[in-house]
Amino acid sequence: MFFVEFLFLALVLYIAGRIVVGGKRTLFSDAFLIALVGTILSGVFMVFIPYSLLALLLSVFVWLLLIKRLYETGWLDAIAVGVLALIVFLVVLVLIALLFGILHLIFEWLFAPGALMLLSEVSNWTVKENAQISWVWLFSSCCFWHPLRTLLSSPF
Repeated sequence: MFFVEFLFLALVLYIAGRIVVGGKRTLFSDAFLIALVGTILSGVFMVFIPYSLLALLLSVFVWLLLIKRLYETGWLDAIAVGVLALIVFLVVLVLIALLFGILHLIFEWLFAPGALMLLSEVSNWTVKENAQISWVWLFSSCCFWHPLRTLLSSPF
């Protein structure tokens, strides 16, 4: 499942890069490398940096830097690729949810800021254990939305 989500992330980055940057500078191998290195570095930041806001900012910076370097573009185009990748991801997520009839579950997951705390109360795990378990899955799904969503749902 992780590999499928990882390929989906690379595909979303590739589509966004083709639209914003153009076909000559956008390769699927670059999108795959952005997804791989960005996911690994974001995971390292979230695990080893105790301040989630700082880890989030470093993760976003690394994703933008990877997009900028590998797609050979400027900062504004890198931001545009990131935002468009997020939009494409959310549109595909909603279409898949509509297809399978689980749209209400997706909205609960995306917009419930206390979901991680509720999970920790139900399962008697600590919040830190839940955050580490959820980050493994979250990193493989999307480059910007999931770290922001987990940051909003984690206690400061």
